Amino acid sequence: MKPVWIGAGILVSMFWVVPQSFADNSGLVRFQGKLSNTTCGVDLLDWSTERSASTEMNVYGQPMSVATIPLPKVPTSSLNEPGKTAGEVKFNLRLIRCEPRLPESLKAYFTSNPFTDTRSGNLINGGTARNVQVQLLSGGNNWQPVPIGDNSQIENGKFYTRSDLVYVPDPTMNSGKAGGNVYILPYGARYYATGQATPGTVNTIATFNIIYQ
Repeated sequence: MKPVWIGAGILVSMFWVVPQSFADNSGLVRFQGKLSNTTCGVDLLDWSTERSASTEMNVYGQPMSVATIPLPKVPTSSLNEPGKTAGEVKFNLRLIRCEPRLPESLKAYFTSNPFTDTRSGNLINGGTARNVQVQLLSGGNNWQPVPIGDNSQIENGKFYTRSDLVYVPDPTMNSGKAGGNVYILPYGARYYATGQATPGTVNTIATFNIIYQ
């Protein structure tokens, strides 16, 4: 496996080496990596509307795909005890404009951010409703929960290969453009109760990187 970091988005490694004082406790760490000029643009789509994402700049001045995925209004009675779920919706990550050639394989890795609950692997609610989180699901892994920020996403998740390519007439959603092959990565999201949920709003953010092989 030869992971390479390329691209990031939002739905919005640090390595410490401590020198030792004694020669018999010293050692050598060799770092090996790979850079690729193969990249894809990221387009997030809500399955129900096929609405395309917008593009914003991240703190490094790099373009970043941003989309808002609406979750349905549900009664708190459906989220009245820990572990209950409700209000599932589905959306796509579409990888378009891959250049200069299509990558051999790729996957999305949802990274930890201030809205991540590292114990549950879900997203913490920043709205007014209490005892509720947002749980991501992976369509490439039989709609199992995505453990956000956990490396098991890389170890166990699906790598999409060229056999998964889908031809779409207009991959950029702009009229008059030629069609092309795109990678479509299906995901879902739903409410997840951590106790008896209370009425209120739910707002949270997921961040991700696209990893190529």
